[in-house]
Amino acid sequence: MRTRYLLPLSLVWLFSCASLQETDIVDRHYPSLGDLGSYDRALLPTDFHKIGSPSLQTPIPVSVREVPFDKAHFKKYMAYKKSRGAEQTLQFSDSLEQKPKYLCLALMDKIALGTALNQPENSEVLRYLEQDSGYRLVHEVALVPNTEQMEWLTGNEPLFLANDANGSLVLQIGTRNALKEVPLSQLELFDYKTLGFCWAMDRYGKKRIAALVDYGEGCPKHTEHKAHKLDKSKNPLRL
Repeated sequence: MRTRYLLPLSLVWLFSCASLQETDIVDRHYPSLGDLGSYDRALLPTDFHKIGSPSLQTPIPVSVREVPFDKAHFKKYMAYKKSRGAEQTLQFSDSLEQKPKYLCLALMDKIALGTALNQPENSEVLRYLEQDSGYRLVHEVALVPNTEQMEWLTGNEPLFLANDANGSLVLQIGTRNALKEVPLSQLELFDYKTLGFCWAMDRYGKKRIAALVDYGEGCPKHTEHKAHKLDKSKNPLRL
């Protein structure tokens, strides 16, 4: 297994989409890196209801790791292929010495991500996130790349999540002088993980994201999982 962490540029998983495009339309789909939304049961990828994705001013480093399939993840991948009406070509068995592998892409640096989410360009994003403590951020996805994609993603080039010219989220591979953009829709994303939000008041009495936490993880002291519980007269944390 190989892990690669990419540090250049700003250190955050942030994302894009002209300040929550089409937020009035609830979209049931396979979640992608940087998506914001909620899910009913978290049993199937399509249980995720996307509301949009924040505006990303600076490309965000993405880590890549290669992982051998286990039974649970192979079952999810087979369900994904079936839902797409696509042919299943991978074979998996516990008895196989060399098991097929998938890739995990993960956004990096929770602190920098929270800072970016609190910027003025994402004020509409915060307004939506405040409304429901069930909203979460997709920060890690699992995928099975084709041969060409595997070369791009596991090579030595830096990898980032960024906005393209139309404001859509893409993976950027390489450096400014030799940059390749790959739409996330081209990747077979079959599983995902999310982060929740913890809130506090800033010095001006405005609600801001103070931390991002994994599923089941509690919020730090003086922060709230539900933004409406904040009381600036009692909340000692000033961001």
